[in-house]
Amino acid sequence: MANVVCTLFALVFLLAAPQSVDMRLFSIDYDNDTFVMDGKPFQYVAGSFHYFRALPESWPSILRSMRAAGLNAITTYVEWSLHNPKEEVYNWQGMADIEHFLELADSAGLYVILRPGPYICAERDMGGFPSWLLHKYPDILLRTNDL
Repeated sequence: MANVVCTLFALVFLLAAPQSVDMRLFSIDYDNDTFVMDGKPFQYVAGSFHYFRALPESWPSILRSMRAAGLNAITTYVEWSLHNPKEEVYNWQGMADIEHFLELADSAGLYVILRPGPYICAERDMGGFPSWLLHKYPDILLRTNDL
């Protein structure tokens, strides 16, 4: 299971890596409690948009509407069960095409705060964990504080 989680994280981070040479510099100014982008104070104005809850053909208009509403960033989960529905099976097409989603967000002028999980809750079955985990690891503990 650790290999699956590591593979999923590696793929997400590769997909989220900047593709252009024009990289921005981000830091945190702890003395002034502010984010700094390219040496200037920066404030995120973000809203959530979970790409896997909308049809891909609607993504561009939703993202443009969010930008037009004054947002400069969006947050989105990466749902493990969508991208790894069966053990050793990966899905990056259609509603799972996160690379295309990230490109659309960039073209809409939005930064993306990626929330890769593995547990995302978000009212998803098993919190976004794939169901095959319960079959392979029947003693797995989900949503528990009994450590």
